[in-house]
Amino acid sequence: MNPEEQYLIVSDLDGTFFGDRSAILPENIKAIRSFQNKGGMFTIATGRSEAILRVIFPSVGEIVSGPAILSGGACLYDFDRGTVLDNRQLDKSIAKRIIDETRALFPNAGYRICTDRGFLSDHMTPHLEKRLQRFSAVTVVDDLSHHLDRIWYKLTYDVPADEKPALQSHLESYLPLVTVSGSSPNLTEILNGNASKGRQIENLKALYPGRKIVCVGDYDNDLDMLSASDIAACPANANEAVKSISKLHLRDHNLACIADLIDQLQRQ
Repeated sequence: MNPEEQYLIVSDLDGTFFGDRSAILPENIKAIRSFQNKGGMFTIATGRSEAILRVIFPSVGEIVSGPAILSGGACLYDFDRGTVLDNRQLDKSIAKRIIDETRALFPNAGYRICTDRGFLSDHMTPHLEKRLQRFSAVTVVDDLSHHLDRIWYKLTYDVPADEKPALQSHLESYLPLVTVSGSSPNLTEILNGNASKGRQIENLKALYPGRKIVCVGDYDNDLDMLSASDIAACPANANEAVKSISKLHLRDHNLACIADLIDQLQRQ
C-alpha cells in the first residue's frame, strides 16, 4: 500500500489552491496528479457554486477525485456523475428578510446571491461592482421575487474592511436560523443554518471511512472544516485563527502550497 492511499485532501480555493487573481499554479497540478496516481484523493471546498466554478476553473472536474464541497458547504457535488449528493439551500423567505432589514440599516452594503445559475443581485454598490470585475458577472435584477425558481445557496455581503465588523455583528443576530462566517476582510457569508464546510467534511468521512481527511484553508470560513479534519493545514498567508489550529504550516498560496502539503504528507 502506498502511503498516499490513506489520505483525502480537501482544499479551499481562494488564498489556498489558487494563487493571486485565481491563478492555477502548474506545480500544484503536477503534485496532485502524482499524488492521485499513487492512490491519494484530492478535492476542493469553495464558496462558489458549480455553475460559477466552471467559469473560472473549467478543468475542475478533471482534478478532483472525490465529491467537492461547493457554495460554502451548502452543496456536496459529484463532478464524475454530475449529481448533487447533499443540498442545504438557503431559505428564500429568511434571505429576503435579512436583505430587507439589513439594506435599511446598511444601505452601502452590497450583496450578491450565489445560485445554481450564477450570481444574482438587486443592490449593486460602487464598491461591490468594482470588486466583481475580476469575478463572474452578476445578473442585476429589479425584483428578487421574480427569481425564486433558482436555488439560493448563499448570500454574500461585500463592504470596505472597516465597515465589516458592524455589519457582521448585525448579521449574527439572525443565528441560528443561518450560518454566518467571514470569508475575507471584505466578505461575510450567510448560509442555511445547517450548512458549512465542516458539516460536509462529516459526509466525506462517512463516504470514505478508511481515509484520513486532510483539510487546508486560510480564513475564518475554513475554521469548522479544519476542526472537523483528521489533519489541519494552512498556507503561510492564513490568518492567525487558522494558523492556531493547523498542524501543518505550508508555504504561501502563491508558492504552490498544495504541492508543499503533498510533499509533507509523503515525508510523514
